[in-house]
Amino acid sequence: MHEFREVVAVSAKRLTDRQKKKIIADYVQLQSYARTAKLNDVAESTVRKIVKDNPKCADLCALKKEQNTQDMLSYLGSKRGEAQDLLGLYLQAMADPDKIAEATLPQLSTAFGTIVDKFAMLGDQSGIEAPDDGLLEALSAAADISPPDDVEMLPEEEDDHAEK
Repeated sequence: MHEFREVVAVSAKRLTDRQKKKIIADYVQLQSYARTAKLNDVAESTVRKIVKDNPKCADLCALKKEQNTQDMLSYLGSKRGEAQDLLGLYLQAMADPDKIAEATLPQLSTAFGTIVDKFAMLGDQSGIEAPDDGLLEALSAAADISPPDDVEMLPEEEDDHAEK
């Protein structure tokens, strides 16, 4: 006649200290409660509460993140000479006439565009030492979008909607 249903109490799982510290570290890295919650499979409100209840830990994580950033910048600075040498080798390889002859037009276009874009981003940074091998001048000339002198300009198209 009457069915009895058993009521089972479901309690929230308890997070370990390690899980809480990971949540705080993830929040410091991501700067998003929602993304941190999703990454750790917890509710966004849980992340907010953990971060709010542990301000010292959050500050330490932020400090560690800044230290890691500075360490990485220092490391990259120490490898600058090697990176410049490697870049020089790559540019020499890309300038090989045989490789250019074998490359397809899209490959050449992509490589050329990448080089021009990267050098354009550098702009006039005075801290950059570049060898005087003519490559920069060639790239600068290639980046100039004005038509060459020996190409005639097409006549301007008439605008059908212009007043006469």
